[in-house]
Amino acid sequence: MSWLWWGAAAWLAFDIAAATWWAAWRSLGTSEQDLWDRTASEAARAKQVAADLEAVKARREAEQAERADIARKFAQIITAEFQAQLPHQRTEEDR
Repeated sequence: MSWLWWGAAAWLAFDIAAATWWAAWRSLGTSEQDLWDRTASEAARAKQVAADLEAVKARREAEQAERADIARKFAQIITAEFQAQLPHQRTEEDR
């Protein structure tokens, strides 16, 4: 009869060890899945940041081109408006 108690105790110990090992393995798999998801999320975020950076660069270049165009048009207007004030075109009264 004592062998029955020893067998039951061994079986109980085996069950506890198996349950502990299974829980540890399951949590390890969850951690790996979480790590994989986090890595994928960070990669997607990095791609989004890179795309946003390219959009900002393109917008900045467009704004600079627009400013240069405005400055060129302003210079044309000023030159056309005040051509009479160029030194060789001034009258004697203007000097």
